[in-house]
Amino acid sequence: GKFVGAGGEIMMETEATEFKLEDGRVIGALATDANGNTLDINAQTTLLASGGFGNNPDMLSEALSVALFYGASASTGEGIQMAEQAGAKLVFMDYAKMYPQGIEVSPGSARVATVHSMMTTQETGAIYVNKEGKRVINENLDFVSIKEKTKEQTDNILFLVMDQEAYDKWSVLAHGDENSSAAGRFTLEEQETWFNTPGGVPIFRRGDNLEEVAAEAGIDGAALMETIDRWNQDVAAGNDSEFGRTQLFDLATDGTYYFIEQKLRFATTLGGVSLTENFEVKDMQDQPIPGLYAAGECVGGVHGEESMPTCMLSWAVTSGKLAGEEIALTLAEDSAAA
Repeated sequence: GKFVGAGGEIMMETEATEFKLEDGRVIGALATDANGNTLDINAQTTLLASGGFGNNPDMLSEALSVALFYGASASTGEGIQMAEQAGAKLVFMDYAKMYPQGIEVSPGSARVATVHSMMTTQETGAIYVNKEGKRVINENLDFVSIKEKTKEQTDNILFLVMDQEAYDKWSVLAHGDENSSAAGRFTLEEQETWFNTPGGVPIFRRGDNLEEVAAEAGIDGAALMETIDRWNQDVAAGNDSEFGRTQLFDLATDGTYYFIEQKLRFATTLGGVSLTENFEVKDMQDQPIPGLYAAGECVGGVHGEESMPTCMLSWAVTSGKLAGEEIALTLAEDSAAA
């Protein structure tokens, strides 16, 4: 409301296509409206705040293509490409804020299973194993440690192995209620569908024969039997001899086994245009491109190769405000000089 009240105009269903340049200065942009008409927009200064590129497979490096995207569908990176075409320098394009414990609900797209999985390993005998059937980490370490360990595994995947008691807990936590986040909610109907879809995504497998159901999930069943035996021996001895986990519970050796994938996921990218301290977009020679500023996720290098939780949102808010202040100051100085 304040933006419109101050004379601003919001153009919905309007797609920017390229920046307008005059003698190396950005003087506005071209855009296309919902009817296919081209709009020629002039501006003394232009602020790019178009978000990231996680939902554009063509812009993802090999390092990012191994992870599942669960962010905003509008994160397709065209604004960053427009800036590059105008001469902008791009940095940190190989990085995203990556997490573990993603579940591939459709090809390339994830939902979040972190809280469900974390609480299950803290309170039951559930363990993580790789395709070789081996435990590789204390399951209750921080998610960054679990992420880094997941990246080291065959096909960048771990599996949550559960007995009936553990799955009953995971299932209820995953189902949640009407107040649960849609990004991390797995209805009971969905869970049943996935368990009854052999060969499909996501990898949800269950059965009473450990080796057979492990094979269905792509896991070495014989090695897994040895892993579970060792785990139960450690539980009986009160000491996780492999990784020092202190939450020790038996994993039942009869009944039904459950296997649920734990894949890498990301919602936000860490790469984009390079900025000066005044939020001006830099060119390939690290000089400001006159008339072009940027804020938010389309800026690269702000967080380095790993952002802290919630810092992406904090950056979006503060960079937008500070960039606006810099632009206002510049316009005021230009007006005074004229």
